[in-house]
Amino acid sequence: NQSEEDKTNEDENEEETKVEEKLRPYLGNLSVVKYARRSGVGSKLMDAGEQVVREWDAGHTEIVLQVEEDNPSAIQFYKRRGWEFVFAD
Repeated sequence: NQSEEDKTNEDENEEETKVEEKLRPYLGNLSVVKYARRSGVGSKLMDAGEQVVREWDAGHTEIVLQVEEDNPSAIQFYKRRGWEFVFAD
């Protein structure tokens, strides 16, 4: 049988693990129809999304953004906005 102290330590370890598994905002797809590209609509959509994340006031310091590697136009769009490439999946 486990002592009460062991159970308490396990509970504390579980809580620490949950804190480490922080949730992050995720943007999986931002698409702009071809004829509207370079019109500013993509930037306005990103501005709005970034603003929403700030308004959540949950201490988020990053947003996970998924972009296909074979989409150099999109990659450049995000880089111009200050986003950085972290990893390819």
